Amino acid sequence: MRILFIYFNRYIRPRTLLSLSLLNTIIENEGHETKIFDTSFYKDFLDPSEALLVSSGIHKKPKGLNVDIKDWDPYIDFKKTIEEFDPHLVAFSYYTLDEDIHKKLLLPMRKDFPDLKVITGGPTPSINPRSCFGGGYVDWACCGEGENLLKEVCKRIEEGKGVDDIRGLWVINEEGTIVGNGVAPLTDLSTLPIQNWDAYDPIHILGLFEGRAYRMGHVEFTRGCPYDCTYCGSGSIKKSYSNAGIKKYVRHKTAEQFVDECEALTKKYNLEMFYFVNGTFTVMRKDVLRKLAPMYRDRVGLPFIALVHPNTIDEEVAELLNVMGCIHVSVGVESGDEEFRKKVFKRYMSNDRIIKSIHSLRKNNVHVSAYNILGVPGMDREHIFKTIELNRQAHPHSSLVSVLIPFLDAELTKNLIKDDLLREEDITIGTGLYPTVEIEDMTHDEIRGLFNTFNLYVKAPKILFPLIKLLENTNFITVFIRKMLYKIIELERSYHLFKLRKRIKGGVTK
Repeated sequence: MRILFIYFNRYIRPRTLLSLSLLNTIIENEGHETKIFDTSFYKDFLDPSEALLVSSGIHKKPKGLNVDIKDWDPYIDFKKTIEEFDPHLVAFSYYTLDEDIHKKLLLPMRKDFPDLKVITGGPTPSINPRSCFGGGYVDWACCGEGENLLKEVCKRIEEGKGVDDIRGLWVINEEGTIVGNGVAPLTDLSTLPIQNWDAYDPIHILGLFEGRAYRMGHVEFTRGCPYDCTYCGSGSIKKSYSNAGIKKYVRHKTAEQFVDECEALTKKYNLEMFYFVNGTFTVMRKDVLRKLAPMYRDRVGLPFIALVHPNTIDEEVAELLNVMGCIHVSVGVESGDEEFRKKVFKRYMSNDRIIKSIHSLRKNNVHVSAYNILGVPGMDREHIFKTIELNRQAHPHSSLVSVLIPFLDAELTKNLIKDDLLREEDITIGTGLYPTVEIEDMTHDEIRGLFNTFNLYVKAPKILFPLIKLLENTNFITVFIRKMLYKIIELERSYHLFKLRKRIKGGVTK
């Protein structure tokens, strides 16, 4: 049979998508025909912030990346692909933030090809599968991990059998009733094949890092995150499995299997670096990392990027990351108020632990970005300056800041509604670049002002704070001065980026 995968991508950012790559490879290995319809670089599908840059003519292409923005209706190409490929099934990953572009393709498809079945998976159906059926373009939703489920669905369709009783598959029947089948079993990671990226446009072998495009592979060593951060969907997915009596949600491949995959992908696609997409790469036991680090260094030898948790980083782990070739990690700081961070975000670590973990990483030549959140009900200006001060003390190479995105299914959003700090009817899903919910202690303009100046406060001498406060207001003059100050404070970071690029070019020292 023939399966058409849709790759929804609204950013001017190429990359292979791990879930899509695995499913496409598995289904191909089962003897089925597959094709990927790629929505990348269509102007109508660009994120509003990127579309503005393109339309204004100020979009700056990363070095090494040359793409042409497609200014025609993507449905024209999508319809032509369906007519030529004639699929039996359309599959895509459901993300709440992408619902608008889902509809632009799938609603007219439903009208033109009413008998074509559509299956979805991903984080949203794994947390709240019922929510995926409201748009009228989804027939089946996979709750949980989909590798084995999709194989079974394809097998049943090919055999002319029904799929309504497949574990983990939620369906909407002819009467419009949603029938749930619980959560899909966890995938045995040892059974996963090495990814095949041949179905992608070759541009997706490139990935962006610090303003440049590199031949980058996206792989996973660990699946599942042990933490319960309230703003993240991983904890909710873990809870779905726990409620179903399924344990061992957090597991990892063997060092040998992982290194075999990285080695094979490096040779086949001439890669320059890897991105480890694990929610928390360093969640593994230390004895596992002690074995993995030298094996990866000796057989693969490419630098990599990863996400880590402060509670998993000490001096030895930081040293092993350096040995293995880690050049960059992202660390969640989120808030500088310890009690707020624990109570509201369920981030159970002290400020001292955050500071020490980042210092250990820097000491071992690992570039560090720190994540921070603004615009959460209960935060005020004093709170945000505690976060700024923590970033100043921890001294990551860069501090990334986002405004709260209040996903309805997130534990944080539910808690805020329960505590009367947020009203459901006031919720608007944004992109993290601007506030979308009202909070008692700060106006939207105040939040935007601190969002625009956060890194100036983190990096500049405190003697400049009165000037920076003036720059929180936005007009032609303040925007110009902000840009000039950012260029100055970026000089130190430019030096670190120069060293990073040399490491990427030279690979890991063996």
